[in-house]
Amino acid sequence: MQSRPDRSITKIPNLDTQIQKLFQSHLKFISESRQNQAELDEFDKVFFTDFTFLNSGNTRNFFQNIQHSLENGKAYPGLMHVSYSSYSAINGKVTGVNYEYKSDGKNIILTKGTYNNGDMLRAVYNYNIDGKLLNTREVKGNKLINKNSYRLEI
Repeated sequence: MQSRPDRSITKIPNLDTQIQKLFQSHLKFISESRQNQAELDEFDKVFFTDFTFLNSGNTRNFFQNIQHSLENGKAYPGLMHVSYSSYSAINGKVTGVNYEYKSDGKNIILTKGTYNNGDMLRAVYNYNIDGKLLNTREVKGNKLINKNSYRLEI
């Protein structure tokens, strides 16, 4: 009988799953929080709680490329930068939403932005790969709407 060499490899946790779990925590916080809600109209509320972009082809490819690089030990600064625009219907209003994704091997920064009634809506989600920490910052015009941090507890 031949013995096989031990090929146990340390499995890197799936990055996409980690980010999805942290966004679920963020959605729960937004849903339960009444902080600054009076200043948001229905369009704004949907914009800040809509995370369907995480399942778009562009986002999935972005995460898959980072995951592949991490699994192969190739997480270099300046690793990746993707930006694109798409049209979305938010509460019946069609609007262009700009997305920008960056990764430097230690942080993944997802940004989305659009305009509503002359105000810029911007959401920035900064995920630290090593610390498994998601920092969120959501702004309407010059007014901070939400700012929070979430740590992935495994």
